Amino acid sequence: MDVSAFVDQIRDHYVSAYQEVAENHRKKNSVSIMEGIIELPKKDGLPNAFRPWRMDLAAKVDGEVKFSEFNHDSHLQFSPFHFTYSKQLKVNMNPVSWNGVEFEYPDSGIDTSLFEHWANKWIDVEEKLGLGGYVHNITYPECKDGKCTFSVDFGSASANSFFELLEVFANYKIENLTIHSRTAHGQS
Repeated sequence: MDVSAFVDQIRDHYVSAYQEVAENHRKKNSVSIMEGIIELPKKDGLPNAFRPWRMDLAAKVDGEVKFSEFNHDSHLQFSPFHFTYSKQLKVNMNPVSWNGVEFEYPDSGIDTSLFEHWANKWIDVEEKLGLGGYVHNITYPECKDGKCTFSVDFGSASANSFFELLEVFANYKIENLTIHSRTAHGQS
């Protein structure tokens, strides 16, 4: 299986619908913003890289800014499969929604510096990537009962963002990774 082509399909399924909704949003609202960025309040211990969030859509309505999130009403259905990335990272890939990809891995006490570097690049608060290439947000990893989880809204980012994140896991020497969208798909 060509995992890269498969990830491109997952991304394209979401992004094409998102772009259509954004275009309709622009037509309906005289002031419309796509992928605007806000910063979450500072929390104790939360690194700055996890505070910026790109909003899917925003518009000025009756003098107030209104934010809205786009969630596709479908996702690509496929049977879970396994693949190996970078020789040692065994990945269990389950159906995912591009804007709600959850990562689960064994808790090995790693710091989050590589995740932070990745998040800074792809959320791109300085907007070096240009419109249409952003991860919208990444939650801070939570560790409990021997496993860590976090989620990523890949937004309009390219499939390269996904593979660069896998590279982060490989650099951390993580050997097993499960990818799913259980929360988005109503699974536990």
